[in-house]
Amino acid sequence: MNNKEKRGKEIKNEDINNMNLRIKNVSKWKTMRYLDKVEENANKIRYEDSIIKTREWLKHLKFEKLANRSYVTKGKKL
Repeated sequence: MNNKEKRGKEIKNEDINNMNLRIKNVSKWKTMRYLDKVEENANKIRYEDSIIKTREWLKHLKFEKLANRSYVTKGKKL
């Protein structure tokens, strides 16, 4: 094998390694993107659950206040 063939083989190996690195990076990026999306969806669901619980709590609190309210008519409590 002469120097030209060796150099051509080295360049080809570098190209293959470079391409493998790019594929690896893209795969890693897609995996990270997918995991971010999963986490984002979990956060969204948790946020929506929190809003629902808060609404229910406020509704119950409002009914409690109405039930515990003492009405005063002409100086007499009912």
